[in-house]
Amino acid sequence: MRAAGICHSVGFIDGTLTWMLANLPLVLGHEVAGVVSDIGPDVAGFELGDRIAAFGHPQHSPGYSVDGGFADKYLAGAEGLMKLPDAVDFVQAATATDAGQTAHGAVMGAGKVRADERVGIAGLGGLGLTGAQELGVREIFEDASELAGLDLAVIVDFAGFGTTTANAIAAVRPAGRVIQVGLGSTEATIPISQLVLKAVTLRGARGGRPCDFETVIDLIAKVTCRSTRPQRLSRKFLRQSNASRTATYRAESSPSWTETDWHFGSRARG
Repeated sequence: MRAAGICHSVGFIDGTLTWMLANLPLVLGHEVAGVVSDIGPDVAGFELGDRIAAFGHPQHSPGYSVDGGFADKYLAGAEGLMKLPDAVDFVQAATATDAGQTAHGAVMGAGKVRADERVGIAGLGGLGLTGAQELGVREIFEDASELAGLDLAVIVDFAGFGTTTANAIAAVRPAGRVIQVGLGSTEATIPISQLVLKAVTLRGARGGRPCDFETVIDLIAKVTCRSTRPQRLSRKFLRQSNASRTATYRAESSPSWTETDWHFGSRARG
């Protein structure tokens, strides 16, 4: 093992998400990257010393179905591994296995964002920022309720504190899509009348697909190879507290995925 992220593992430790774990006791750590140190007799496509990341496999997912990366070594299934380009370091790769592919899967997979659509993000935490840092940010708001009236086709809730979900349903345009990713609360009260009368689609999104992980790794490699990894967004923190974080971002270059307007509402960290 060379890198292992913490992510939402705290939910396993405090009992909130323990129901997701098939077998206990279990070594946690589901964002993992490292070097191949041994190979089974029937494995093809990998060699000793290969730099790899484990993006997960339903039957052999680190930190979920089998022991994960919070250890010196991790026993992986070859079908859930990907070789890393030289331009991507272990820390970047470990983050991409979950935070990266989850954000990309929520926005481009579950959200099915098209180039002519305006999109809102609730929750400017690790996932929320990962989901948009390549697309350019137009406006920042204190609260997701302020996204109303912006004709947003999609709102992705990376916070999941109940109020963010309810505000997203209320703010998205008629026939819009709300993608729920954040797990800030285990339960939420939502405006059913808005959901029904506006014909809003509410969909949960968990993790990503192998194609999402491959896309994220490719994006990281391309950005890293550009001169000295330029900052795409300038950042100025307005104020910060334990309960909330607000920031202003101005895109310094044009979007590289889609020509999409992005608007952010952030009250609690997602």
